[in-house]
Amino acid sequence: MQRVTFLGESIHGVAEFTDYKRRWLETRRAEALAVVFEADHAGMMRSRQSGEPAEAVLANFPKIHRTREMRDMLALVIESGFPFFGADVVVRNKEARFSGDLAVMHDRQITRQGEIYEREDWAEQRDAYMAGVTAQVCADFPDHHVVGLFHNMHIKKAGSQEFHHLRLTSVAERLAKSHGIASHSIALFARAGEALDNDLTPFAFKILDQEAVELLANDDLLHVTDLAECGERTAFHHAFEKENLPIARQYDECVIFPRAARPIPLG
Repeated sequence: MQRVTFLGESIHGVAEFTDYKRRWLETRRAEALAVVFEADHAGMMRSRQSGEPAEAVLANFPKIHRTREMRDMLALVIESGFPFFGADVVVRNKEARFSGDLAVMHDRQITRQGEIYEREDWAEQRDAYMAGVTAQVCADFPDHHVVGLFHNMHIKKAGSQEFHHLRLTSVAERLAKSHGIASHSIALFARAGEALDNDLTPFAFKILDQEAVELLANDDLLHVTDLAECGERTAFHHAFEKENLPIARQYDECVIFPRAARPIPLG
């Protein structure tokens, strides 16, 4: 039976999170993997079909992901021969030229992006799009282990039950409800350190809430495979917004880093 695994991250701009995902993929190089990124859908398809090198593929990612760490992970994916995809409806690669079927796909994505971002529920619609792309990868590669590398918000099992602006029917939820595809979610967290915001502005953070799952990590990385051990502990979104549901209801596993460092931007 095909398996879908999601590797998340509580903050996009953390070097350790990308390095961990690269190592996770590296230990599975002998497997048949298909890797789905939070990146430009049509752009990634063009890059894969064109055989672009890792640094060129970064043009399909938001600026926060155009880093040395992401380049190294992409290089591993390419060298390993893993088919890779972008699930995001947002067009990132503004300079790329498309032709034939890819041009049709690109035009449809532009239209869909416009439709989605005109709606009040644009975040929900974006996740629905990402779930649809992931489901299509599963259909096209039925013998592959599909791995989705997204933000924690997109891989929750009960994101629709969070509160206020953190409420989001996630890719994982939609994959199960709309496409009948089960998944396994592994969330990544950090207790303190430095990160980059989406505009590449650096910031420091330290989580002090004694009920937060991040405080379970002391000096060493902590990998919790049975989240029942975490009890009612919750996690932080982007290091400063506390969630209301225990992580045991949101994920299947979690990895907590005691400290985080900023990635190294390229270009």
